[in-house]
Amino acid sequence: MGFGATPALTAIAVAVGVTVLVWVPAAILLLRRRGRLDWRAGSLSIAALLYACAVIVATLFPTGACYPPLSAQLVPGSSVLDVLQQGGVALSNPALRQMLLTVLLFVPLGMLVRRSGRPGIVVTVAIGLGVAAFVEVTQLTGTFGLAACQYRLFDVDDVLLGGVGALVGGLAAPLVRRLPGQSDARLHALPRPLTAWRRLGAMAIDVAVSIGVGGAVMVLGIGGVGLVVLLTSGSEREAPVALVNAIGVVVGASGALAAAIVHLLVVLRTGRTVGELVGSLDARRESGEPAGIGRRAARWALGIGGWTLLSAFAYDPVTQSLAVVWAAAGIVLAFRSRAHSGLPLRLTRQLARDARDPR
Repeated sequence: MGFGATPALTAIAVAVGVTVLVWVPAAILLLRRRGRLDWRAGSLSIAALLYACAVIVATLFPTGACYPPLSAQLVPGSSVLDVLQQGGVALSNPALRQMLLTVLLFVPLGMLVRRSGRPGIVVTVAIGLGVAAFVEVTQLTGTFGLAACQYRLFDVDDVLLGGVGALVGGLAAPLVRRLPGQSDARLHALPRPLTAWRRLGAMAIDVAVSIGVGGAVMVLGIGGVGLVVLLTSGSEREAPVALVNAIGVVVGASGALAAAIVHLLVVLRTGRTVGELVGSLDARRESGEPAGIGRRAARWALGIGGWTLLSAFAYDPVTQSLAVVWAAAGIVLAFRSRAHSGLPLRLTRQLARDARDPR
């Protein structure tokens, strides 16, 4: 497999970036299962994500070297002979250090497999061998022909060491259960207390949806316009600065409008925002009846829909300050309002509740 400082640093960078990108799905899982954003409960999922990124980068990223096509080391135990020939302890013996790193790389896999699905040790080791074999075949084929050459050496000992690492991890799996928040209780079917933090979690997801939808529209729009400019103007000509600025404004406005429309359709259809849906929150009139279309449209305009549009078009200090005050009021009222209902629900005379509450 081969390890080095550059792949390790790249693994860290990729892991951090992917972790940021999957914050919304992680928040959704935590809200649905436990009714709150308890990151202790999500520690196992976050660890699995970081581990997957580390494995991918450390084993599959090109190293800069090229081997003859389909080069492989197919003699089991050859790594042990290398260790004996080079001599020294782990820190000074490159072959032994390589073996230990390969085993350690698959220890978390064994722990996660046993903890997530609780298969037996034999199945856990088989999964470890399968994953290690897949990695080696990927290296043998130069990422199945996508790379310019075979940049890592296939080594049958690495497959066997992957199984050893999975075995060690499987035996050590009970340690994972000692992590805070790793209870086996299935809480997602039971009503959960409606807290301010739960409310803020739903609000954060709504904001993330606005950013995600708006950003996707902007990327597609800018990419499409850039392609048209390139094809029509040629690579040696530059688009006028005024045209570029105008395109940016139009695409940005389109992204905000698209995000607001998505929120509007969800609220009109369900009476709840995206964050409330994934967090199993509900909204009812103070009499206990569901809100009508007019009330739903009003709470969209007074909540995430109006705030999304205002934030996108806040080009001067007045509108920017208004957007900040609006967001701050929503956060404060999530703590201080009745049933933690927040600003738009209170203004439309509605109350928040747990969607799983049978009352």
